[in-house]
Amino acid sequence: MSYKSGKNTRNIAWSEIDQLQQSDLGFILHMGKQRQYVSKSCLNDEVIAFMVEQHAVSKMN
Repeated sequence: MSYKSGKNTRNIAWSEIDQLQQSDLGFILHMGKQRQYVSKSCLNDEVIAFMVEQHAVSKMN
């Protein structure tokens, strides 16, 4: 997973995400003690479904 915030680009492997917590407004990605929020306002339904699916697949491996 990769996202850009201003001039910074962050890459996160699905395997690094311990928990994908979904709220009405976005996702909270739990990576160890770190948390990263991703707003749903910048995501379409297809991307939201993809994120949920990829996280589930990464936890099965």
